[in-house]
Amino acid sequence: MEFFEELLNYEFEKLALILDENNAIDGIGIQNCNIGEISESIKKIEKLNALILDNVNLESLPGWIDELKHLDFLCLSNNKLESLPNSIVNLKYLGILDLSHNIITDLPESFSHMEFQILNLSDNNLSTLPFSFLEINADDIYLSENFLNNDPDLRTRFIIERLKSIHDNIDVELPKFEFEFGERNDKLVNRINDLI
Repeated sequence: MEFFEELLNYEFEKLALILDENNAIDGIGIQNCNIGEISESIKKIEKLNALILDNVNLESLPGWIDELKHLDFLCLSNNKLESLPNSIVNLKYLGILDLSHNIITDLPESFSHMEFQILNLSDNNLSTLPFSFLEINADDIYLSENFLNNDPDLRTRFIIERLKSIHDNIDVELPKFEFEFGERNDKLVNRINDLI
């Protein structure tokens, strides 16, 4: 009841409750309002399968997000998220994760242990990816409109190229790699050869 009382305190442009065959809440969708944080009372909803919080002014996820153990679909698009709590990797049934249109700069190292049907990280502030991202298991990965698309460092370029060779559906286009040789410095070359 606490969760519903909190909902009554907001003016929602869009609110949807998805019910299962027993009229129990299976999913919650909230869009275009200023809730700012996820209410802890949401944990009381058993077997919550889908949570959509689109454009609700979220700046962070609570550490207890992994207590929503049955979550299969999580959409947190169009918010102000900068990072993800490590606990998100404990959501074992999470198949669809939409974090598009946030300001995420980095991902937890253990994030790669998750399995996704769809992972949408497009339009964020990612400039690099952890090496563990090479182990990610996802059918579709969306990474467009991030800083890593513009001028990625060599590590990130390697990770993305490797991902593209493993996964058919990844939407990243990298700029052409150009390596320019400067003027040969014989003195420096001789010094390096001496060190070798």
